[in-house]
Amino acid sequence: MRLWLRLFVVIAGVGALAVIAVLIAQQQAFRRGFVDYLNTLEAQRVEQIRDQLTLYYPEDPNWWSMRADPRRFGELIGAPPPERPLREDAPPRRFEPNPPRRDLRASGEQDPFQEPPRRRRDAFNDPAAPIDSDRPRPPRPPGAHEFSGRLQLFDAQGNRVAGPQQVPTDALMQRWPITFDGTQVGELRLVRIRTPQAELDQEFARSQTRRGLWTAALLLPLALLAAFVFARVALRPLARFTRGFHALANGEYSTRIDGGGRDEFSALAEDFNRLAEALARQRDSQRAYIADVAHELRTPIAILRGELHALEDGVRPLDLAAIESLSGEVSRLTRLVEDLHLLAQSDTGALNYRMQRIDLAELLHEAAAVWQPQLERAGLKLMVDVRSEPAWIEGDAERLMQLFGNLLGNSLRYTDAPGRVAMALQRSGRNWQITISDSAPGVPAEALPHLFDRLYRVDASRARSHGGAGLGLAIAERIVAAHHGRIDARASDAGGLAISVDLPAEGTP
Repeated sequence: MRLWLRLFVVIAGVGALAVIAVLIAQQQAFRRGFVDYLNTLEAQRVEQIRDQLTLYYPEDPNWWSMRADPRRFGELIGAPPPERPLREDAPPRRFEPNPPRRDLRASGEQDPFQEPPRRRRDAFNDPAAPIDSDRPRPPRPPGAHEFSGRLQLFDAQGNRVAGPQQVPTDALMQRWPITFDGTQVGELRLVRIRTPQAELDQEFARSQTRRGLWTAALLLPLALLAAFVFARVALRPLARFTRGFHALANGEYSTRIDGGGRDEFSALAEDFNRLAEALARQRDSQRAYIADVAHELRTPIAILRGELHALEDGVRPLDLAAIESLSGEVSRLTRLVEDLHLLAQSDTGALNYRMQRIDLAELLHEAAAVWQPQLERAGLKLMVDVRSEPAWIEGDAERLMQLFGNLLGNSLRYTDAPGRVAMALQRSGRNWQITISDSAPGVPAEALPHLFDRLYRVDASRARSHGGAGLGLAIAERIVAAHHGRIDARASDAGGLAISVDLPAEGTP
């Protein structure tokens, strides 16, 4: 699967999950909010009923009329009448103890229980205002039957007066006390709604659910389209990198990528360009290295072939001088092959080092003792400035002797006689610094950075006639790197070349 398609699938999946999660959260939030809204409306309705009951109570102390005729409470709260009307000839219900009756005839008032239907007070209006029973009643609010099935009226003693006889045991109840003259005379209790019960409320909830589903159905394709566009646009720069890496794989190291910004792709483009430049330099260096090696091998081989042809043709007699000349060329060829093999091992990490605790000062004294006779025969004076106290390091004594031999041999081949070679050891921070310098001739400043390149020589003053193939300093650099040190070259005070080697002292991280 292509990368942009993978990214599209991931973004599309996340977008789809987000749409579904938002839909579910919205539906749940709507249902909770809608139920809370319905409960709030019912609470306001119950408060109005409480106010009406508070005004009604002086005309019906202890709710005797509602106990006798439950329809009064239903009319008060706007509930529909029962399916079977009460028999008009049914005897009135009796309660014990009977409430005291006032003598209303003496005062001219009428008994509220004997009041004709046309003079019955309307509980939904002002209790003091008579109503006409023939006048059409206002329409009952939606869900009145369901509302009346959850509203109960209790007296001051906690006895149920009206409303459903039983409610669910796990129901959430809201309570509204009814007070008259500062005394609680009753209480309204309402079972809170958990889910919409009225048909109109349920239809409204279903309509909202359908709208949410339609909205999600519209948003999901938009999310997929946005994911597709984002995946294609976001990964468009990768096409340039793909073409660039294919070109590099085919050896086209001149390929470059234009970043054109400050984002991660721009930084990656810069790294790609640096990689291409490094590969180009590596290719050119490898080509030059192979050409130099071929040239270095061709020279002693050509000399050997010429010497042998001269001996075969009788041009040169087979004497000790001829044998020494042939032996010298063979030795030179052998050293060149050994140095190339050593460099190859160092580059591949196959060159073994036996690290141990050694005294660097003692090792320098040994190297000076080995090379001093050769330097004196060449007209060069060796000056040694090495402390007598130990200078402990972790290193390979054999490889370090090879390092010092390459540096001293380089001075031996390229220093004019009479001249001098100086060897010094001193402490430099956490390192021991070895400096080997010589007298004239010197090295041009532009050639100093290339002295440690393989097969590099300064042709003007350090030609092949002095011997060597230009591998000694390259090998020295590999040995120093294996000891976690640093080597550099500069012009010496005596007019020649000074090479400094810094090696970590023992115990230095």
